[in-house]
Amino acid sequence: MMLSSTGRVYEQRRQPPGALPGPSTCVYPSTSEADTLAALLRARRLSAVSIGAGEGYLERMLEDRGIAVTAVDLDVCAPSRYASMRCYCEEIRRIRPDTLYAIPQPEETSLLFIWGRVIPWREYLERYPSVPLVGIAGDPAPAGDEGVTDPSASALEGVVPWRLVSRSPICAVHQSAMLAVYERTRSSPSSMCHVYKE
Repeated sequence: MMLSSTGRVYEQRRQPPGALPGPSTCVYPSTSEADTLAALLRARRLSAVSIGAGEGYLERMLEDRGIAVTAVDLDVCAPSRYASMRCYCEEIRRIRPDTLYAIPQPEETSLLFIWGRVIPWREYLERYPSVPLVGIAGDPAPAGDEGVTDPSASALEGVVPWRLVSRSPICAVHQSAMLAVYERTRSSPSSMCHVYKE
């Protein structure tokens, strides 16, 4: 079982409002793409916890649209190294690879998985069965196929208790990147027990 933590925040190079994405930014939505995601979250009165935030570019765009966002990424460097890394959003919480971010109010929070390569997304969904909405920015590979990202944007298609709400292209390092948003149906959380096992 993975540990839980609220992570650490290190000093990083804050980027000014309107700064263009840097060379390490994997997902950089257009204005209309960010507007659409923010509208989905606002309509459901949800905050967001963004796992795999990287430099926090997408997270900054959501903050600018009034969405409360917690940006989360891995803590794998010496603390002094973070000082030279860009940070577009308010802050980035760093957690160890064997740890899940501790979500304080999961029933009022959407989970965003952003261009993950080794994100423990199944563990997050099992740990937080009351999270009502999940957004995945990633490769459009069909569930079960090996793609660039894990999870792929298709990871929850046809999976109980999730229903696809929206699927659209998103600007990212790969031209075929998609943003898929899934909403939890009213199925009981216990019905999920076997869904995420490989």
